[in-house]
Amino acid sequence: MRKDRLNAKKKSYKLSKKHVDMIRSQKGKMSVRQICEWFKKKTHNVYRVSPSTVSRILNNKIHVPDEDKTSIYDIIEAAQSGDISLEDIEANKVKY
Repeated sequence: MRKDRLNAKKKSYKLSKKHVDMIRSQKGKMSVRQICEWFKKKTHNVYRVSPSTVSRILNNKIHVPDEDKTSIYDIIEAAQSGDISLEDIEANKVKY
């Protein structure tokens, strides 16, 4: 059995950067449910993704692109100079 098929049966896989880019490329072209079906067909029924996961990817709540993230060192410098408050920072948008 193929390794990716074995992982899909266990439901223990994570989406790769390539998969996330595939999903993001369909933003505005299809609905969320259509993207789920399209993704399943494109990966030959090996990978499936739920509509909530697609929605979170499209809204940058999970799998945030690196260009949207801020370096932890930049945040520390800004906090020391008093430009920003640490309570205002979202943890998922910090690049460690």
